[in-house]
Amino acid sequence: MLTKLRDAGPKTILLAAAVLFSVFPLLSMLSAALAPQGTVPNGISIPTDPQWHNFVDAWNVANITTLVKSSIVLVAGVVPASLLFAAMAGFALGQLRVPFGTPVFFLLIRSWFKSHSRTDEESPQQATDSPHTTKESAA
Repeated sequence: MLTKLRDAGPKTILLAAAVLFSVFPLLSMLSAALAPQGTVPNGISIPTDPQWHNFVDAWNVANITTLVKSSIVLVAGVVPASLLFAAMAGFALGQLRVPFGTPVFFLLIRSWFKSHSRTDEESPQQATDSPHTTKESAA
């Protein structure tokens, strides 16, 4: 029993620290959202008179209803179609003897990894140079 506590102790402490690290910004945002408009809260504090209408004002100013409706329409159309085509392609590449299926599969996998990395042609110096800086303006 004592060995289990020794093994679980550090993990529990790290998990508790991660939870606090994650929850603290959320509490700070909630505290700021409930403060009166035009004031800056000092850390995390519970306002004596919470301004719940701030959420309604933000909803109306940002026109969230229209954005939610458009997101629902987009998700309702795109997700089922993507799922259908991905399932058909996965079945075809996995079960059927598709001509050039293996190279296509590996090119697909390579494209996923290549799209998230810096290109080989770009040097680290070129990546940090500003596009607005020219040799004439630097001289």
